[in-house]
Amino acid sequence: MSNETTYLIQLRPRGRFFFGGDRAFTATGEAVYSAESLYFPQQTALLGMLRYAMIRQNQKAAIGQGFDHSVEPQDWGEILKLSPVFLIDTLTQTQWLPLGMNFQHDPKSKQVVELQLPVDKRIENYNPKNGFLKNQWTNGTDVCSVQNFFNDIETVGNKKDRQGKSQIEGFFKQKAYRLVRSLDDKPVDLSFGFYATFKQPQAFDKVSSVVLGIDQSVFGFLAKIEASPFAQSQTPSEAKKLVLISDAYITDYAALQTHCDFILGDCVPFRYMTPVKNNDYFTEKRRSPKQFNLLARGTVLFPKDINEVINLLQSPTAFRQVGYNHFKIL
Repeated sequence: MSNETTYLIQLRPRGRFFFGGDRAFTATGEAVYSAESLYFPQQTALLGMLRYAMIRQNQKAAIGQGFDHSVEPQDWGEILKLSPVFLIDTLTQTQWLPLGMNFQHDPKSKQVVELQLPVDKRIENYNPKNGFLKNQWTNGTDVCSVQNFFNDIETVGNKKDRQGKSQIEGFFKQKAYRLVRSLDDKPVDLSFGFYATFKQPQAFDKVSSVVLGIDQSVFGFLAKIEASPFAQSQTPSEAKKLVLISDAYITDYAALQTHCDFILGDCVPFRYMTPVKNNDYFTEKRRSPKQFNLLARGTVLFPKDINEVINLLQSPTAFRQVGYNHFKIL
């Protein structure tokens, strides 16, 4: 009998946070840099945080190895898989998930309008003056632009060398974020959420907070047993489109284009942290030398062959296991 148990993990920021990524630092002029946080932590960062939380709970916990895209399936000890990260309003227990990019704002009706299935590679009722609505999220009833969930916190930082000395040309502008306290004048209590499935029930009573992000920001930690909606089976027979609810790695983009009538989306760069042993006593984490280009969450795929497209999304099992390559069939 299987003892697999799934928990809803809620991470409530105690203040500002800064999530790093491949686009964190960009040059804006001679010796001037801008560092901007991602809105959401990478799935691999969530895995690392969860493994550390398990060690805090029990120093002998089985946590296996960290993420390595070349190993399939992944071995994380007691941890079997993660869902994509999302936002949850703890006041109403509603979850916010990405909406597909096939929507447009109609300035006349002031409504969000869904664009219809492409015909002859043209999208019906599309107005180029209005553009596509990217980064829209929904709780099943309301639609909200992702930036409306966050308040900007801008500061000035300074890069330092390994001895802790400031670099002469190391100053940079930093944009971190806080989660908002209201949406459309309605109070909200937002947290980051994701589901984690374990081989057997876990205890987290010793873990009330965790750190996450480049600045080691503090987050309240809450885990409760709850079935994951991401584990529900989907029937592809009547499918007209697939919407990515997480970023997705595709091993063969040419094959994806072949099996789709139309792809409406964007790409984001991705690297993950790997341990590098400098000597017998010191190991540091560095970003993987390989950069991946992932299809961005919200990308919409209009398939010719639904089963082939699903296979391309599910075949990178390491990415799917850590919470990437998830989709909705509509």
